[in-house]
Amino acid sequence: MNDQGQGLVAFGALVFVIVMIFWMVDASKKRREMEATLATRELAVIVEHATMTRGGTICVLLLVITLAASFFSLIAATTIFQQIEAGLFLLVGCVLFGLGIALGHKRTYRVYRSEHRDPM
Repeated sequence: MNDQGQGLVAFGALVFVIVMIFWMVDASKKRREMEATLATRELAVIVEHATMTRGGTICVLLLVITLAASFFSLIAATTIFQQIEAGLFLLVGCVLFGLGIALGHKRTYRVYRSEHRDPM
């Protein structure tokens, strides 16, 4: 690439960075305005508390065991078929137990009264 091409790339990168900075400043300003508008109409505050269930905890343990077992079976594999088997074992274990972890959360919602604020 010649000097003119490198200069154009540098100029394009500089313009991109400047546009991104202005976009982030504008987006944060709009977000603050929206939060101020919504705060005047607030009726309640909802608090979510997520905990892991026993089944989710068991799935975490089984996922760790699956990862360790597939790692060691991959190291001990002598043929390509044993490596494929270890990879499939890892893939199926991650999907199965990862899904169990994702679904093994209990969510509790609490609603608190909040006073209505007048915009004046």
